Amino acid sequence: MANHSVPIPSPPIAWKLALAIAVCWLNNAITAVASDPTAASAAAVNRGAVATGGAAVEGGAAVEGSAAVEGSAAVEGKPAGTGIAGVARPHWLAPTTAPTTVATTAPPPRNKPFIFRREFDAPQGIQTAELRLAADFAPATIHVNGRLLARVEPYLPLQTLPATGVLRRGPNVIEVTLEPVAGPPAFAMSLAWQPLAGPRQMLVSDAAWHLVDPDKPSPRQPAVDRGPVPDELWGIGRRDIALAADENYEQWRQTLGADAAERRPKLWTAPGFEVTLVRAAAEDEGSWIAMAFDPEGRVTISREDRGLLRMTLDEHRASVTSVERFDMPLEECRGLVYADGWLYANANNSKTVYRLRIGDDGSVKELESLRSFPGGNGHGRNDLAWRDGRLLSIHGDSVATPADEVLDLTSPLRPTRRGEPGREGYLLRFDPAGRAWEIVASGLRNPYGIAAHASG
Repeated sequence: MANHSVPIPSPPIAWKLALAIAVCWLNNAITAVASDPTAASAAAVNRGAVATGGAAVEGGAAVEGSAAVEGSAAVEGKPAGTGIAGVARPHWLAPTTAPTTVATTAPPPRNKPFIFRREFDAPQGIQTAELRLAADFAPATIHVNGRLLARVEPYLPLQTLPATGVLRRGPNVIEVTLEPVAGPPAFAMSLAWQPLAGPRQMLVSDAAWHLVDPDKPSPRQPAVDRGPVPDELWGIGRRDIALAADENYEQWRQTLGADAAERRPKLWTAPGFEVTLVRAAAEDEGSWIAMAFDPEGRVTISREDRGLLRMTLDEHRASVTSVERFDMPLEECRGLVYADGWLYANANNSKTVYRLRIGDDGSVKELESLRSFPGGNGHGRNDLAWRDGRLLSIHGDSVATPADEVLDLTSPLRPTRRGEPGREGYLLRFDPAGRAWEIVASGLRNPYGIAAHASG
């Protein structure tokens, strides 16, 4: 799917909805997205509700203890910390003797690992179970009921692991072993399971865990609670992405056939937004790739084969009143952006970045080639963006990295900068006239979209 959008010019003050438009390549249609600021604010308040007791449930019932359920039933346990309503929030746990600052010259003075343990009961049989684990400054090994589930290297992203086969009805024991490296070792985890009957249950890392020493079975030492993991790092509140095979590289096939218009994509929106179809592509308009709005609020769309379309919307931005076609040697423009009085186009199959001006009468006033980029087309010349008076262009690793008339701002220690062969996707920055080219990031595979945050 190719998506590209830029802000619509400010509407009259009488309008109560802020409108944005996005193109879905999947079904070749313009889609309007309307946001209700009041609903969005209410949703933000709901997301910020806090439940005390260390855990919460999806369904509104508060839970005391270190575990939580999604539903109405509670799980007994010892109170610990706080959680966002509807979701159990894991905490970072550290050993009592761990340093609190990063040591850059040597690991902690310890020659044996830290072992964290948690016992709990599962009164019913288990249908499915999933464990999430993250570790910092230590490789982490996790055992459930004495069986090795996984070993995670330090600094890896959040790992999601199937745990159905190791969890059992009745008493269960989880052990997480940390082998410290330089810095303060810590881990966080969550375990969610669906019993044979009743609501889904969850256990998280919190103050109910303890440290054990194989050489000293008792007394147990409490684990040090370093605080909750930020929701965004644990995926709390994030929509899960599950794609079928034909929704990935083969999604273009859904546009084929007489009933293609009826097989429109299923779109997910945040609370307060709604999606409406503004216009579908006509048979002679090809497949749509990228889009941008000009200063008059007209939408310019690139065709996959070649050329552009310009559409004028009605005053309510609810329908298209006219369509203009421009047949020009711009093939598969994956990036379009209006800036500095020009329309900039990253034409992948033409292997060139262009800028042009289209008059109100529909004529192309100027068309300039700014720079060509040799190489393949698959992971190619992709999106464009405008930031602080300069343009950004993102390319995949099929495109040769320019070596002439370009300033490379990336690390000189990277293998390709030291002369080793290799292909990398990269981010370019250049001025509106197509000069002062800079490589500001590299080492990518196939970055497709790009956006510039208002704060830089």
